[in-house]
Amino acid sequence: RAREILQKILTASGEAEQMGAEEKAKEMTEKIFKNLGKEGGSAESELKLDQNVIDEKIPVQVREILGKTHQLMAENYMATEESSMAAPHLKRAVNFLKPFGLKFCGELGKTYNMLGLQATAAEMDDQAKKWLSECELLYQKYKKANPKNEQMEDVYTHTLFYLAQVEARLGNVVGSAKNSALTLNRQLTKLDTNKSVQEWVRNTMHLAGFYINQYAFRQADHCLQAAMKVLKEKWKLKESDREYYLEEKQQVEADIYRTWGSFHLQRLKAFESEEKFDPIYKTLELKTPPSYPVLNDFKYARDAFLKGREAFETAAKFYVLDGFVTDHIKIMQEISQLWKAIAEKETDLPRKAKMHKRRINLLRVILHDISQSAYGNEVQQLADEVASCYVYILEVKEAMLPKRPKYAQAKAIKKINSVAQQALLYYKLFVRMFHKGMGPVPPEKLDDALHHPYLSARFHIARLYCKIIGDTVPATCKLHQASLEEYKMIVKLAKKFRTKSFDAELKLCKEMIELLP
Repeated sequence: RAREILQKILTASGEAEQMGAEEKAKEMTEKIFKNLGKEGGSAESELKLDQNVIDEKIPVQVREILGKTHQLMAENYMATEESSMAAPHLKRAVNFLKPFGLKFCGELGKTYNMLGLQATAAEMDDQAKKWLSECELLYQKYKKANPKNEQMEDVYTHTLFYLAQVEARLGNVVGSAKNSALTLNRQLTKLDTNKSVQEWVRNTMHLAGFYINQYAFRQADHCLQAAMKVLKEKWKLKESDREYYLEEKQQVEADIYRTWGSFHLQRLKAFESEEKFDPIYKTLELKTPPSYPVLNDFKYARDAFLKGREAFETAAKFYVLDGFVTDHIKIMQEISQLWKAIAEKETDLPRKAKMHKRRINLLRVILHDISQSAYGNEVQQLADEVASCYVYILEVKEAMLPKRPKYAQAKAIKKINSVAQQALLYYKLFVRMFHKGMGPVPPEKLDDALHHPYLSARFHIARLYCKIIGDTVPATCKLHQASLEEYKMIVKLAKKFRTKSFDAELKLCKEMIELLP
């Protein structure tokens, strides 16, 4: 119905153009507007405007009407996902509106944005950026003229949002983040519903995530402060459904704590840190983030570890295992990674081993608690990580063995064997989950992405057989034979799968086949 009305306006304006009378144009278009709600009348006309040429003889008032109507017609087609039908109207809208300068800047800006969206949908990202940049230039002219146009302000907010996406598609992640930040800052005054608050907070967390990965920890801190403040101040608990809205708020808050946990985890891993800070949300009056130097000192690393663990554990109070299985597991894995990162900075070997034991205690209980049939991927991931923890402990125990007195070495060897056997157990679980029915027969084929993890686990198994110290010569020979057979199987499978991501390990496998008796 809206489209029919707009077509009537175009038809009326077309007839006015033919008559060449400005007063007649005014009279006819006013008549159309007065009768918008009435039924009847044809929306079609044999009188059509040239789609490529703007006749200067067309009265100014008619050009205004045509420009705005073509823009509305294009908007209608875009809203109904008929982009191809919108294309000619967009071009006509630009041709009619552009000569008016800033008079119709809101309508012209909307048109540029729609042209940008069209180009993006057609995967013409450079062209999309060109159209959106036209809107940027228009906005800059508008700001210099200093008029008050709420529509243009809203249009430019959308322009920045679209530019953020286009820049990301073009590979300019820094430009994308910059436009995202500008968008979010401009949206602060429009957060009038819980949905808009939730969307804003989540987008701000995503921006924080970008800064975390870029080691711009002060910028990330600033974003996370903003997310929490906006959530607490703008979220409204409706009495009609208070419990539902409270749970939604708690979930968003838990996600903010998860992002803080990721923040501290990345700090523990980082070898660099960006000290530059450019505040985004000045109107929120947030605390200036402190400096975040690289954590070379264990004392400061421990502080980051404790803050990260506290943040993840706070998030886990919402994401409990009974109800949020996958989220809970991911959080526990992230806490495990915190222990791994702090262990790498620990120089005391016994303490290092205990840290990896903490990881095992954290993950193994979940591994044995969840259903293997329902959560196969999670079980497999946990088995792999638990096995790797035992390997880390094994390496520590082996490094400590020569330093032990002779009377304590037998006990130490027993412990080494026990740790190696546990690592074997969990790597075998990981491997068997690739096999049909958890049986011993390897799969006929695997996805390319799974070649490396599968063969790497078998490689660890082969090495672990040789790590176990047999109490008799026959026992040792038996272990070495098992290792040899595993290396041979790895070489056979690598050839069968035609894997391209296992060259270094494959070379070692072939060497071990030659060395082992």
